[in-house]
Amino acid sequence: MTKKTMLALTIMLTLLFVSTQNAAASDLKINKGLWNITTTMEIPGLPIAMPPTTMQECINDTANMLEQFKNPQQNDQDDCSIKNQHISGNTVTYDVVCNTPQGKSVNHASFTYTGDNMHGSMKVNTPGQTMTIKYSGHRVGPCNR
Repeated sequence: MTKKTMLALTIMLTLLFVSTQNAAASDLKINKGLWNITTTMEIPGLPIAMPPTTMQECINDTANMLEQFKNPQQNDQDDCSIKNQHISGNTVTYDVVCNTPQGKSVNHASFTYTGDNMHGSMKVNTPGQTMTIKYSGHRVGPCNR
């Protein structure tokens, strides 16, 4: 899965989860608009550090997040499900379990939102590889769309 696909999937799953958890989701502060989101990958055993990547994403309507972040490059053969979903204060945690042709992938995510800012991480455990993806982001204004 590419870094852009992982970022889009992470945002989509987080906001989809939040949109389906009405009572607890009201505690989360996620302001709609255009966001700059920076990711940094930490891969054990890699001789050099991967440079951070910053992308812009429009977060506008949690009701249709699946369509908004649908990525045609995502492998349709991957069978993924969300497990262990929790919202506590401004923090969302969940696991994503995927069955892929390469084997089972178990990922744990934790994200904290405070209106116009967010930070979090996803620990990715795939067959033969582990990594941590750290996220930080801030809202930069209204969406351009």
